[in-house]
Amino acid sequence: MEVLTRLAQPVQNFVLQENGLFLLLTKDAGFLNVFTRTVVQALALKPVCCRIHTSAEDAMKAIGQLAARDRKLVLLVEREIEGISHIQLIKHVKLFFPLVRIILLTREIQEDLLILLHELGTDSVITKPIGERALAEKLANAIRPMGKLGDLLEKGKSHLLRGNTSMAMTLGEEALRHKPDSPSALMLVGDALRAMERHEDALSAYAEAHHSAELYLEPIKRLIQTYSELGDSVKELEYLERLDRLSPLNVERKVQIGGLKLKLGNLSAADREFGKAVKLTTDQAMSLISGLSRNIAEQCMAQAPELAERYLRYSLEAKQKILSRSDMETFNALGLVLRMQGKWREAVTEYRKALDIAPEDEVIRYNLALAFMDGDEYANAAAEVERALVANGEFGQDSDTVCYNLGHVFWRAGNLPMAMFYFTQTLKLNPDHEEAAMMARKLADEGHVGEPEELTAGIPDPNESKEPETSSDE
Repeated sequence: MEVLTRLAQPVQNFVLQENGLFLLLTKDAGFLNVFTRTVVQALALKPVCCRIHTSAEDAMKAIGQLAARDRKLVLLVEREIEGISHIQLIKHVKLFFPLVRIILLTREIQEDLLILLHELGTDSVITKPIGERALAEKLANAIRPMGKLGDLLEKGKSHLLRGNTSMAMTLGEEALRHKPDSPSALMLVGDALRAMERHEDALSAYAEAHHSAELYLEPIKRLIQTYSELGDSVKELEYLERLDRLSPLNVERKVQIGGLKLKLGNLSAADREFGKAVKLTTDQAMSLISGLSRNIAEQCMAQAPELAERYLRYSLEAKQKILSRSDMETFNALGLVLRMQGKWREAVTEYRKALDIAPEDEVIRYNLALAFMDGDEYANAAAEVERALVANGEFGQDSDTVCYNLGHVFWRAGNLPMAMFYFTQTLKLNPDHEEAAMMARKLADEGHVGEPEELTAGIPDPNESKEPETSSDE
């Protein structure tokens, strides 16, 4: 409670004193429920401080209207919705409304893509699913100014946007006195100097900011822009290539590098860069096709699993050469729809393909075990569960469905102590889980383990257990 109270203060100040507002661009009902509970219950704010949009066009329109009224804004935006990427939206918001704080919502994401999204303007990232306390902390950190330094920098940026370069310069210098070598303060000073057309002094400030934090991308971008303004193609290219090594997924930059190499007379090097840009664009297009196919499949799963299977296969085939851990959900979904159709052997094949990419993924191994159970291959199922538990010893212990299924696998394979452990754990999570209670009593009555009387009282003796419950993940 003390932690939530501490986190609530900056968020409450943002909403109640600074005229702040949260804009959400998402269709994720689960995340919206967590967000609403966090804001209303944990942070004690009214729902009116949040506005929800489901299209990029509506969100952009709202940002323009609210920014014109000097509202402070935090935008929580899905990386993509229904296969449509929001990268361009993030770029446009940061270009036209640089004071808007952007929190990206995503599931597992590759590091290079995460770096690109930070480069394009993302201030923070939320990896879903997320709990209320972690979400409150993310919101507080996105809003809370970092003491006096943060306040000086925010005011300086605001003055710079209004064209008050001398005041921005003064505030930047004051920030440096407060914290010498601060990269953000050096950036503010450099921006003010550049606005005054004191380019050499600006370059010195940006270079100092870069040396203070070599992985901070913004100083490098400013150096590139300034050298471009001065017509120094050699130095511009040097920093473009440095930035490309840190953030390699920016297609436009590869084209820019190729253009500069062409300008400097290096035709073969330019051609290589253009080729990289084309390949990267192709990969990104395939990712979009994959996402769209996955979205279609999700809509088909309940009523037409055979159609869902086809589109999930399209989704994986589109990314055949660039499959990664981020595609594990698609493999899990494909395995599930195959099992729904009785194609457990095909499900096993797909899960094994997934394990070639992510051999330590305990959820894949769990679902592979369930596929083996469908085919009555109990020993193989137990072996996969054991491998899942080696990867994560606490796997499933927060889900009564998963715990029951683990217990059922061990029971079928003859590992009765482990079966009893997971049936008991199921009952701790859900005392009303009748199947787990029946199995616990059955094992106790057969004399394999002690009677868990407090857990199974009042439950009738079973003759047959029920089959594992449907579950595709934790």
